[in-house]
Amino acid sequence: PPGTAPLLKEWYLRDAKDQTYIRVPERLGEPHFLTPNFVGRPARPEPVAGVVQGTLLLQYDLTPQQYQALIKLTAALCRVFPQLPCDYPRDSRGTLLRQKLPTETYASYRGILGHYHVQANKTDPGPAFDWDRVIGGARVLLGLPALRPGYQVP
Repeated sequence: PPGTAPLLKEWYLRDAKDQTYIRVPERLGEPHFLTPNFVGRPARPEPVAGVVQGTLLLQYDLTPQQYQALIKLTAALCRVFPQLPCDYPRDSRGTLLRQKLPTETYASYRGILGHYHVQANKTDPGPAFDWDRVIGGARVLLGLPALRPGYQVP
């Protein structure tokens, strides 16, 4: 929630060039990254606000590296499970749903889900998660049509 900004400030700092980067708090010990000298930077430099489960939340975006991994994982899952459509839950206008799906909808839904689509007490993957980037990128890898005309994966 917006009132927890001090927690975000503990994890997300600005460098000398005023660029946002992720810092694991010292109280958690030395971070162990597989990539030497890795500096994680959110795909968007400012927190993203959005409503999930009817609550306004603030969240920094994932890193481009996390998105690339999720794109590949999503494409692999949709390839391995051919009856898993490469798409996310939408309302009648085609807009992403950011709440628990009604029981009947959930029972018949086929596609990629976030935890908040399954349980009302979950808010992940959160308001900053770029569903179009993940699903759009996976669709490109699968050779499927774009999500919408003219869409370009960032």
